Amino acid sequence: MEHSRNSKLQADDEMSASGRLREALYCSREKARNDLRAQHDATDYGLRRRIYETQRQKNELQWQRQKVLSSELAIL
Repeated sequence: MEHSRNSKLQADDEMSASGRLREALYCSREKARNDLRAQHDATDYGLRRRIYETQRQKNELQWQRQKVLSSELAIL
């Protein structure tokens, strides 16, 4: 009888430890997922900003080129 009681207590302890382990794994997985999401968002923002700046500079250069070409034609 004592052996059965000890087995049950040991099983309950193992189940409790298993629950704590699952919870710890879940928290670790969620933290990693959140960290990856934050990194993804930061990278996405950086790329969008870089694309915007590049497009703005391209437009500025095209405008300057057009201005130079039109002033050359005016001189001729």
